[in-house]
Amino acid sequence: MRQIGLPLFPTSSSEVKVFLVSTHFIQYGLELAGGLAAEGAQVCIAFCPRHADRLIGPQWRELLPTGVEVCELPFPPRRRVFSWPTLRNVLMLRRKMRRFHPDVVHLQSSIDPAVALVGLLAKRPVVVTVHDVTPHLGEENKLNPFLNFLEYRVVLPVVRRKGIRFIVHGESLRGALAERTRVPIQMITKVPHGVLRGFVALDAGVEASHIEPTVLFFGRMEPYKGVDVLAKAVPLVRDRIPESRFVFAGKGTSLGKVQDVFGKDLAVEIHDEYVQAEDVGRLFRQATVVAAPYLEASQSGVIAVAFAFGVPVVATRVGALPEVVRDKENGLLVEPGDPAAFADSLCRVLEDPELTALLRAGARKSAEGELSWRAVARKTLACYRGAPAGDP
Repeated sequence: MRQIGLPLFPTSSSEVKVFLVSTHFIQYGLELAGGLAAEGAQVCIAFCPRHADRLIGPQWRELLPTGVEVCELPFPPRRRVFSWPTLRNVLMLRRKMRRFHPDVVHLQSSIDPAVALVGLLAKRPVVVTVHDVTPHLGEENKLNPFLNFLEYRVVLPVVRRKGIRFIVHGESLRGALAERTRVPIQMITKVPHGVLRGFVALDAGVEASHIEPTVLFFGRMEPYKGVDVLAKAVPLVRDRIPESRFVFAGKGTSLGKVQDVFGKDLAVEIHDEYVQAEDVGRLFRQATVVAAPYLEASQSGVIAVAFAFGVPVVATRVGALPEVVRDKENGLLVEPGDPAAFADSLCRVLEDPELTALLRAGARKSAEGELSWRAVARKTLACYRGAPAGDP
């Protein structure tokens, strides 16, 4: 096993060749690839273009950084280990790795068994970004028992022997991952989730038709997101600010309850659909504040989009969210599961233009500073070289 703390390779950024496998988190992968390339690394990113078309739209090609190679996989990610698509993807990844000859293989954690197989078979140093350390609330029963067996009985023992490094998006998540996997905490590095500026680049630029104080809830409408908490907060906010508007945009199992309660309320706008990338900008540009009333979370891509548009966030103190949303700097923080407290924080932003301006400036500062992709890339390159795993 590689000794903990020693660098994966002693090279400078301009010499690093990174094979980035991002079969599911494609936009994240494209933006990270851009940051790494801007820092001088040579990058090849692997994903299925058809899957990118579905997740982002054909505009994903506009996000492809100059000079970054693409390994085009024939199939989207699958959950089945023993399937022809998984085998084809593994063979393609192995062939491209041999030709590219990377210094490091960087995998984005995924339900895709092809990603795990490539990591286990790689003869180069491997780094894995774990976006969600534990299953989300209400999703535990969706786990594949066979894949769960493979993870704990096959994959993790090999990972510990090979000395694979891990990246998580918060300091609080390092201990959680170490406890779950029994991987030494020194092998787990905190690298923040960069802002998703791709949505700004793809923004169709359609002007918002509303100027009322607006709260946006965006993304997956699932129990762990605290949809019920926000639904209970809506009338409390409306009592104080009658002209306020709420926008729910996304798909998921919890949206039906929102539609049942607010389906005929003209002040509550519901988009029960997967929002196309070019339409995301309109929703965030019309928002005064983004709501993140999560009951549990590791990190939040929605916050990464909000800050890219300079929109402040009211979030809960769960997971690594307090490491990104800093109270009274770029947003406000609330304890989870408290509709009254959440409503009060939303009202503070909606009622106070000076506070809103302060938080907007803080969101832009975060997006241009520690959450920029060049800053994220520098921390990622330091992880590749085996720098100390914790906060600097």
